[in-house]
Amino acid sequence: DGSPLFDRATCWSVLVFFVLAMQCLPTMALVRREIGSTLWMLAQFAWMSGIAWVAAFVVYHLVPWSSG
Repeated sequence: DGSPLFDRATCWSVLVFFVLAMQCLPTMALVRREIGSTLWMLAQFAWMSGIAWVAAFVVYHLVPWSSG
């Protein structure tokens, strides 16, 4: 019917998440090969995913306040 599927807060939070989250599998493989540890690769993935999630959560809750 032409109505928007997502609201403004959802769009901004998804954008922030995908900017900050680790999206590149070859980068993870390179980290594992260069450092020689799967633990560091997983730690990097968890850290970047956590930061992305927290930032997206904050943006999702702040965007409605900024629309005036």
